Amino acid sequence: MDLSPVFIAGAVAYFPVTEITFERFHVVKLLNEAMDKVREDERKEYPPS
Repeated sequence: MDLSPVFIAGAVAYFPVTEITFERFHVVKLLNEAMDKVREDERKEYPPS
């Protein structure tokens, strides 16, 4: 499913015993954004010589 809080809330409300699985695309997108942030922070901490 999508990572939208509305979808998650609806699934929990109407299917309380169902296990939620998120789409790979959305999970990978979040991981890539987090890695970009880490790279940016590392670059600021250790500028090229």
